[in-house]
Amino acid sequence: LSRGLGDVYKRQLKRSQEQLRTVVSNAPLILFAIDRDGVLTLSEGKGLAALELEPGQVVGQSVFDLYAGVPQVLDDIRQALQGKHVTAVRDVGGIVFETHYTPVLSAHSDGEQPVGVIGVAIDVTERKHAEDALRESEERLRLAMEAAQMGTWDWNIVTGDITRSPQLERLYGFAPGTMPRSYEQFLNYVHPDDRAAVLRAVDDCLLYTSDAAD
Repeated sequence: LSRGLGDVYKRQLKRSQEQLRTVVSNAPLILFAIDRDGVLTLSEGKGLAALELEPGQVVGQSVFDLYAGVPQVLDDIRQALQGKHVTAVRDVGGIVFETHYTPVLSAHSDGEQPVGVIGVAIDVTERKHAEDALRESEERLRLAMEAAQMGTWDWNIVTGDITRSPQLERLYGFAPGTMPRSYEQFLNYVHPDDRAAVLRAVDDCLLYTSDAAD
């Protein structure tokens, strides 16, 4: 009976390993392991192709040689080898990876000690480029609006909260952070002669939005 159960467990383990290998081989990531001396003992995953590497190609090589030109990566590895969990986004040869390092600990008489690191690196190059492009676009918009003496605001009609740009506060003569934060507070600053027109304009806008949604 025990032999039969052992065979079942072995088959399940083999199937799990094959499934893991399939995932790693087809996802844009790199699964790696490093021993206490900084030597790679595992290097698998489709993400290696972006670095023009084959699975297992760098096994046996020192990370301190491989990444000598990327000191930030070496700093991350040293921290992980000291027992720290590290997550970092680094550019390696024009490819941006989000890497998670997990120390491998072994029990010693004076407590657990790191004996290596396992980790996963995910290719986030496209995401990073999109984030950079968004930041650049927002910065260009900000500069253009400042040059044109314009500001922006947004009203959440569900909560009544109003968010606004610092430029808009300056244009209306408010000190930073003192401009009305709700629709009701905003109406208190509208001249009585203009209030009816403002209310009609808001109602028309809400009606148009509702009709468009329908």
